Amino acid sequence: MNPDFDTAKAEFLAGLQSQNDGRLDDAEAHYRASLAALPGRASTLTNLAVTLLHRARPAEALPLLAQVLAQDPADLQALGYQGLALAALQR
Repeated sequence: MNPDFDTAKAEFLAGLQSQNDGRLDDAEAHYRASLAALPGRASTLTNLAVTLLHRARPAEALPLLAQVLAQDPADLQALGYQGLALAALQR
C-alpha cells in the first residue's frame, strides 16, 4: 500500500463529504491536504476549483483548471468550470 495515496484518498473523500454538506472551508482544506499528499490529481484539482468557484474565488480556480487541462485538454468538466471562472471574471 502507498501511504501517500491512502492519505490523499481519505482527504479527497472527506472533501467530497464536506462539499456535499456545504462546509466549503472544510472541503477546501481537505482537497488541499489531498493534493499535498498526492499532487496533480485531476479529480482533486477539479473539486478544489469548484469549491473555490462556490466561494467566489474564480481567479484562484483558473490555475487549478489549467493544470487539469494540461493533463487532458479534452476534459469537458474542467473546460466547463474554466468557462464559469472566466465568466465570473468577465473575461
